[in-house]
Amino acid sequence: MKNRIFHFTFFASILFLLLICQSNSLLAAGPTLLPEQHFYDVKYYGLDLRVDPDTRFIQGYVKIGGEVVQDATSQILLNFYDHMTVDSVQMNGQPLSFTRGADILTIDLPQPLNTGDSFTLQVFYNGYPMQAGLPGYGLIFTSYNGQKLVYSYNWPYYACTWFPCKDHPSDKADSVSLTFTVPDNYHVACNGKLISTNALPNNLIQFKWLTHYPIVSYNISVNIYPFDVVHSSYTSTTSGTFPLEFFLFPTHTPTAQPQLEWIVPRIQEVYEHRYGAFPFASEKYGICESVISGGMEHQTLLIMNYPSFFSDIVVHESAHEYFGNMISIADWGHIWLNEGFATYSEAVYQEYWNGESAYQQEISQNMAGSGEGAIFVYDPSTPGNIIPYSLVYLKASVVLHMLRYVMGDSLFFQMLHDYVTVSPFRFKNIDTGQFRQFCESYYGSDLGWFFNQWIYKDGKMAADFYHYWGVQGDTLYFKIRSKPSTPTSSTYHAMPVPLRISAFMSQFTDTLWIDSLGVSTFYLLPDTTDLQIEFDPENKILKGAFDQKSFPEIDSLIVAGDSIGVFWQPFFDFTQYLLKVYFEQNGVWQLVWTAVAQGNHCFYHPQQAGTYGFSLAAQQHAHITRFSPLKTTLYTNFPMNQGVLIVDETRNSTGGNMWNPTDAEVDAFYDSLFSGMPHQQFDILAENRPLTVLDLAPYGLVVWHHDVPNNSFLSQSQSALTAYLQAGGKIIFSGLKIINSLTPDFSSRYLGIQGFQLVSQADFAGAAGSAPFADLPLDTAKITVPFYQHQLPNTMVFDTSAVSAAIYRYQSGGALPQFQNQPCGVLAREVNDSTRFAAVTLGFSLYFTQMDAAGLFVTQALQILNPPVKIDERDRPQVAASPLMTVFPNPFNASTIVRMANGRRQTVVLSVYNILGQKVRMLFNGNLPAGTHRFFWDGQGENGSTLSSGVYLLRLQAGNHRESIKILLQK
Repeated sequence: MKNRIFHFTFFASILFLLLICQSNSLLAAGPTLLPEQHFYDVKYYGLDLRVDPDTRFIQGYVKIGGEVVQDATSQILLNFYDHMTVDSVQMNGQPLSFTRGADILTIDLPQPLNTGDSFTLQVFYNGYPMQAGLPGYGLIFTSYNGQKLVYSYNWPYYACTWFPCKDHPSDKADSVSLTFTVPDNYHVACNGKLISTNALPNNLIQFKWLTHYPIVSYNISVNIYPFDVVHSSYTSTTSGTFPLEFFLFPTHTPTAQPQLEWIVPRIQEVYEHRYGAFPFASEKYGICESVISGGMEHQTLLIMNYPSFFSDIVVHESAHEYFGNMISIADWGHIWLNEGFATYSEAVYQEYWNGESAYQQEISQNMAGSGEGAIFVYDPSTPGNIIPYSLVYLKASVVLHMLRYVMGDSLFFQMLHDYVTVSPFRFKNIDTGQFRQFCESYYGSDLGWFFNQWIYKDGKMAADFYHYWGVQGDTLYFKIRSKPSTPTSSTYHAMPVPLRISAFMSQFTDTLWIDSLGVSTFYLLPDTTDLQIEFDPENKILKGAFDQKSFPEIDSLIVAGDSIGVFWQPFFDFTQYLLKVYFEQNGVWQLVWTAVAQGNHCFYHPQQAGTYGFSLAAQQHAHITRFSPLKTTLYTNFPMNQGVLIVDETRNSTGGNMWNPTDAEVDAFYDSLFSGMPHQQFDILAENRPLTVLDLAPYGLVVWHHDVPNNSFLSQSQSALTAYLQAGGKIIFSGLKIINSLTPDFSSRYLGIQGFQLVSQADFAGAAGSAPFADLPLDTAKITVPFYQHQLPNTMVFDTSAVSAAIYRYQSGGALPQFQNQPCGVLAREVNDSTRFAAVTLGFSLYFTQMDAAGLFVTQALQILNPPVKIDERDRPQVAASPLMTVFPNPFNASTIVRMANGRRQTVVLSVYNILGQKVRMLFNGNLPAGTHRFFWDGQGENGSTLSSGVYLLRLQAGNHRESIKILLQK
């Protein structure tokens, strides 16, 4: 199906449009069946339609025969786009009830049917077929050379745009009849054999085609045009004699006909030799000219544009008669079994007619164009997803080339021949697992290792290698191991890799099984001059980079407490390493320590703060590799005895609005929050540099605030923050868009945040706290942009992990209720001690919350995090012993929540009064235990009466305590 030219010129350029052009009415068409559609098998489609090329109108019926495979089946569900009109549905001449919706036609059976029962339905319908997705899918009405042209392009799941069917490749109809009535100046070309043509009144003509071979819905084809029809035949001892029929545009017939009569027999000869007899010999091998880009493998009637007759497209599409048409896929995830085989067949064709070098050239081109992703299609929701050219065409064809290498030519081609001619999949469906099992029956052992890595995983075969000479100079020691081929891949391939080693006057080959565990071997060479090592010199394997390594590489340096941890990946099978440590003094590196280490890490205990450099070599017997380049880090012993470091990332501005606060305004807010304890402000913008561990080490708590929606500078300080947290430091993050700047690994590991969503719209009305954290209502006086209506934009909600807990939840102002109660504040545990807490992350700016509530948050956070910070309690905001009532959102337009912290069991009365002092609603009257309680007010009076906008009073009486809060209802 669809060839390389088609994809590069069509899908690659408009895939984005595909995602945005589908209307809501097209959403039901897709790659999967509804559960009820598995309750029956289709046996027959019979289309009888009148098609008017001028008006683009069709009318008629489809007869559908099937067999039930599920007891008590009471409905038949068909894919059929809602824009078409269903006139009636009948069974045995009797009308049936039906419903439409979501592009599904649901037909009620007269009585439930059981397994083995058969049924025949007739659906009478009419309408103007619409194109699905992008222009070019469905029943297409266009023109060529001034003459109307109609053709179907049903792939992958768009047959149902113009006739009711079960539109999925897993259910092949056993036979199909196609009857089309058109103006008598047209010819109709379809699948199968032409049974009859009948002249009708009003200058009409009827064509009836019939195929007795099983066929998938996307391969049902109709083409209407004043074609030149060329009849020929092909004869061989393998297939016998069968018709060749070409339907050509008259302007192209003089050149297209001789080209097709030359190349089609050559194609048949190759495929008969390798795969066996032509599968549809009792009907025809047909080609119909069209205006599509490239070609399409409609069964017994390939369609393609005129230039395709002179390219490998006709070779590719012809292979689909075997792979895709005769043996079809079980679902769209396995499309490589169609396209990979057809693309590989192009190389098989070249090998047969032009020799091994032509085959190798074709394979080399496919290797060069192969992508890095997985071949299996995990998301077949759009046509573009189903057929990424570099994967399911090129890379898949190379997988078959590699399978040929693994199995050997004789077994591989015997398997392919039997797959086509005698396998249980002839004229049926198959998936990757079944094909693997079929291959294993010839190979004689497991091939799961091959298919799992090459079909379901990403990447190419890549490796690192290392070699050195023995003491006598005549022994080459060689080590190699596989690695992921891209930084984002995690796939380590394992394959038998041919190796060719040559030196002066000598050359030999070997085959090594290379995987992630690595292999070590040695070779004796009489002369070591001009050593050359070639991997897979004959291109048996799809390869990424094979890189020669000269030294082990240090992965990371982690400053923790009084030591620096040095970590590296094992260097092949070396087990002993030499570590050199340097200290920088006045720009000069001084060697201060040398150690012999085993395993993959070592700890160094510095004597003083400063910058240290580390270099590593591997040792085996008398051989030592080169030392790695210096990897450096700043070290301090993290005294954490100087209180709080407040990292100010607010852009200094004029104070003109909420996004332009003055530095003094923000500093004053945080100075007030941390009064009563030693603290220091670090203005990162004024310093114009990221923080280092030396900046962080003296402080027991770091508070990083980012109170405007500019991009954060956090990323440049992430390594220092990592070291600080590893050493036991405590952090509070507060800000807008703040987590954007941190890597997912850091956020997950140290903050307990697996993912986040940015709520850019002004909707955040406050944060509801989870005990022991009290609510954080907004200070609406600071939200000065009128458009925001006292609600905050650019906040974040988080996905927590197993090492964290949500301590605050998002309270929506009503515009985005989907975010209501999602986590917006997260408390994370220490990485090295899960019994203690290390970090609090707020997805909103503390600066925009009420001062008293923010102060209470700081007190509660300090109690939980327990940093080594001395607090003068006389200067801290005190938590009232009596009940504390908070309301959010306030103002509100739909509902609000009243939160009360009850200190002891007592009688509580909570009421709402209007501005005149009249009670309009009783929210609660009763006895409550100690604890936190929430009350909901929907803005209505007693008995659901409607209240007008305005100021109301919430009055709380709890024992002897009385408290009132003004709230604003806005409607």
